[in-house]
Amino acid sequence: MPKAMIITVGTGRDRKDIASAICKSISEHNPTEVIFLVTDLSKSETLPLILSSDNVKDKKHSDKLLSDENDVEKIKIECDTIIKEIFKNHKQDEITVDYTSGTKAMSSGIVLSAIANKIGSISYIAGKRERDGRVIPGSERIISFSPADLYANELFAESVRSFNSYQYDVAFQLLDEAKNLFQEQRFIEKANTLSCLANVYSRWDKFLLSESMDLLNRLPVSDFYAEWGVKSKIEKNKQIIYKEVKNKFCEERMIDLFLNAKRRQNEYKYDDAIARLYRLLEYIAQFLIARRELYQTRNDNEIDTSRLNLDKIPTGFQEKYREQIGLDKNYELLNDLKEPLGIEVYSELKNKDSALKRILVIRNNSILAHGFDPVKKDNFTEFFQIIEKYLRKIVKDFDALAQNAEFPKIKL
Repeated sequence: MPKAMIITVGTGRDRKDIASAICKSISEHNPTEVIFLVTDLSKSETLPLILSSDNVKDKKHSDKLLSDENDVEKIKIECDTIIKEIFKNHKQDEITVDYTSGTKAMSSGIVLSAIANKIGSISYIAGKRERDGRVIPGSERIISFSPADLYANELFAESVRSFNSYQYDVAFQLLDEAKNLFQEQRFIEKANTLSCLANVYSRWDKFLLSESMDLLNRLPVSDFYAEWGVKSKIEKNKQIIYKEVKNKFCEERMIDLFLNAKRRQNEYKYDDAIARLYRLLEYIAQFLIARRELYQTRNDNEIDTSRLNLDKIPTGFQEKYREQIGLDKNYELLNDLKEPLGIEVYSELKNKDSALKRILVIRNNSILAHGFDPVKKDNFTEFFQIIEKYLRKIVKDFDALAQNAEFPKIKL
């Protein structure tokens, strides 16, 4: 039972017909409070007949005079204000709107406002109509419906926008809310399918690769993947993440880090983005060193990037690299080993006027490194282009691999 009811009041054929229909609606819904939206004419001629009814006169009521009964936009704005005032005492699902009478603009304005404010139910009076479209007295029947499906689909559309903007946790929350509103089986299946996808890519985006792969392999069978245009992308993503999980040093992981930085840039998180590029610059060196099998392994057979296998390094360089090495030392080692990319990067690292050196100074001064200066978009873009240049020199089929590793975007 609604605790508050908002009703548009028109004039009808003889005022009595509208008053009778509205009283019938009030009797049917039995609210504790009624707010009448009136015009000058309906307030003076129709409202008194409504208020004299035994079903209405003892109820708490008020009336709101609309400034222009023929301006939908103004009516919608005024109804928004009225509904927000009602929200101080009533929840959304405790309110119903009846738009049976009044001008077409009044009906449109209140319904638009009801939907925008997620009102619990909407009502109107139906019945047999005369040639002029008016309901014949005595044939009235109350039609009520909950626009929950509209709200739920609006939330679903917003969850898709969040998913496509890499806001996977937000999408997950919106979908939970949507499922609580609308329990239709096909909608629940659709929302659950997208929830599963959001779960997969939320974990992948946080580098929880094993968890993501497990969820990806257990995705429910659904025709929505093809409908949304993501089926083939998901299959290609599976190949990428499988190789990453099976091999910590692979081209797929380099591309993954590269695209992760790009996603952070798309969110305008330049400090986060450049931090990922710095890690990728380090990872490129580790990849090249691991490819030469120069790292030692731990007891669990995992590669230990903090210790080199000195027996595999030329005798003249063994003492030089006996201690743990970082980014600069990694590229110095690759330079000594005549690795082409190592020679190029090491040269740029040693040149204080190089673009790479300048960008690394900016990165070191950022809040996520050692300083307090925020990274700007131009700084990220320049570093991104430098890293892409390096990757294209060592990653086979860079463009194809990058395309396969991109996260899917839902198309509705």
